[in-house]
Amino acid sequence: MRAGTPGAALVAAVLIGLWWAPGSARGAGLDCPAVGPGGVPPLAIEDTQIGRLTSGNAADLAAEVGGLVARAKAATPSASDDLIGDMLIGAYCPIVARTSATPAQRWRLMRQFDRAVYRALGAAALPQGAEILADVPLPPAVYDRLRRQAETAGQPPAAFMATILSRAAGP
Repeated sequence: MRAGTPGAALVAAVLIGLWWAPGSARGAGLDCPAVGPGGVPPLAIEDTQIGRLTSGNAADLAAEVGGLVARAKAATPSASDDLIGDMLIGAYCPIVARTSATPAQRWRLMRQFDRAVYRALGAAALPQGAEILADVPLPPAVYDRLRRQAETAGQPPAAFMATILSRAAGP
């Protein structure tokens, strides 16, 4: 996301609202963007899937958000990536605000969702054949074993793991 874009402004407003929002909005921990006339356009897709994205599992979130981004792009093909991001954040924020999470947990959920949305939007814009980053949670012991194997093979850990995943995916 570039500074000065509508998406950057919306994310900044949500994040500032998390800290400075007065009254009941501050008590809820979030100051969500308005959706509808005068605010962010509503999502053109009906989906209860977005409500399940508050589990906090980053790997599952990234996969789910990738699907939501693809569906939102298909439903509103003329919308810019920033507008799609704004629409997804506008749909997700009130759901997070209604959870029983603490304000700090809500803040974390919003930041996690924002990162997943803009990573998915960026990946969707990549040219055919471009490399895509994958976030895969690994226990420290597994990462240490892979790092040692990579050193033995004379490769950086990321290149070593990419080779393993490419072989596993097949042709």
